[in-house]
Amino acid sequence: MKTQRITSVIIAIAMSLTLAACGSAIAGSETQTDLTGSAEEVLEQILADLQDTGVHMPMALPPSEVTGDISQNAIGLSEQDFARLVNSAYSSSAAIATFAHQIIVIKAIDAASAVEIKKLVSGENGYDALKWICVRPDSAVVIESGEYVLIAASYNEVVDAVLGAFTAAAGNFGKTVKFFEQIDDGSDIGTGGGMGLLPIA
Repeated sequence: MKTQRITSVIIAIAMSLTLAACGSAIAGSETQTDLTGSAEEVLEQILADLQDTGVHMPMALPPSEVTGDISQNAIGLSEQDFARLVNSAYSSSAAIATFAHQIIVIKAIDAASAVEIKKLVSGENGYDALKWICVRPDSAVVIESGEYVLIAASYNEVVDAVLGAFTAAAGNFGKTVKFFEQIDDGSDIGTGGGMGLLPIA
């Protein structure tokens, strides 16, 4: 009888340890990503992947580094937030000003910083989708995977293709937030940052 109780206790302990280990794996999976390398390397990988999609891309400048002193206009982060949250950031923008097109990859300090960057970029004082003169993107979105953040502002088919390339490479990612969208009557949703956030399921 005593042996059965000891065996029962041992089995109960073993089961609780197994459940705890499974719970840790599930919780941790949200911050894991298949992406590796610098922000520049991830952006170059996405741009290379886009060439195989057949989507018509605006002519763009080579990826360039985003630094703290230009981060507010370039990616929607204040210089202070950039210094606090960002490891590196690279951007590819349209070469001709008549196209509203930009793809940005940010490598954050860690996964928690990436989530905060996503919130700030899509917030009221975040990324300015109206910064182009006389033109604007169809939509602008932000998504994170592990410590990486992607921002895409362009034509809808380009944004969709960029998201597809990023999520295929990332393997594990958070919810996409569309924080700007032009609608058919010419008006905008989410101008001036992230008013009227539109999460994409």
